Amino acid sequence: MTERMCNQENCIEGCFIKPCDEGMIYLNDTYKECVPKADCKPVCMLREGKTYYEGDITYQDECATCRCSKKKEVCSGVKCKEALTTTERPNNLIIDSTTSQPLNTDTQPKCVRGWTRWFDKDTDTSVGTHESPDYMDENVRCNLVEGLVCRGQCHDYELRVFCECDEPLVLPPASTEDHKLVNHVTR
Repeated sequence: MTERMCNQENCIEGCFIKPCDEGMIYLNDTYKECVPKADCKPVCMLREGKTYYEGDITYQDECATCRCSKKKEVCSGVKCKEALTTTERPNNLIIDSTTSQPLNTDTQPKCVRGWTRWFDKDTDTSVGTHESPDYMDENVRCNLVEGLVCRGQCHDYELRVFCECDEPLVLPPASTEDHKLVNHVTR
């Protein structure tokens, strides 16, 4: 049997790359540093010379937040520059006025049909719009029984709730005031 020499092959010094330990992965293609798999964010896409990693925000304005997921940009909401220009309101459109509403001074909580504001662990409101956890590339479940459940390392998720009441959903009349359009798909 003939033994092959490193200089007979197209390879680098050492020829064989030392494998990472169990549960570890190479940080990059230099194969010099092993890191825990949980700390590794895979490259999602390259756009205009910038590298985006899985879960990175690729675009954000008052109307939309876009993240990189599975090699493509996934947006929740509609980018302001692509906002709806029609005067008709689709069934899944929620209008959030920029003017403040008077606080309810009743002692009993009143059910108001519609979406609540966004909540997360740090703040109780958000400027951007959001998407269902079904579209995220993580081990996330969100349902009425368990709530929002994420296993392992996860993003700082925000959630809101659609309240169903006996009262009909009341949309404010169309006016000349600026309104923020939030596009949300309901199931």
